[in-house]
Amino acid sequence: ENVYYRAARPKVLSAPGRVLWYVSQEEGCLGSKHIRACSMLDELVIGKPKDLFRQFRRLGIYEWRDVLALARNDLDRDIMAIQFSNTEIFGSPIPWGTLQQLLLEERGCGSQVQSPIRISNSIFIRLYQLGQTKTGSDAVG
Repeated sequence: ENVYYRAARPKVLSAPGRVLWYVSQEEGCLGSKHIRACSMLDELVIGKPKDLFRQFRRLGIYEWRDVLALARNDLDRDIMAIQFSNTEIFGSPIPWGTLQQLLLEERGCGSQVQSPIRISNSIFIRLYQLGQTKTGSDAVG
């Protein structure tokens, strides 16, 4: 069980649900630009930074200064706390291009990495299966 804080908008997520965790590109970070894990999304709470930090501080790795910075140092700005659990690290990280290819096949367009996106159950199942296999990062096949 853990919590992740983010901006309150766009509100694409809904609970209960699932979250695929993407590691953005970072210099020297092995496994960046890949989907690396999956979690169960248990609860979403939108509120003021101080209230959310007080409620969830035992679950997260964020310090108060991190939560306040996310709110742009505005105690009256709403932010979102995403409570999640049962995180599974994928044995085969999935390149971002694989998700893009699946989205193109299903929707006719890809997606940006900057914010959450909603995907179909069929894409989720395909990605989850790829993450569980030894060849998951090789191809969509």
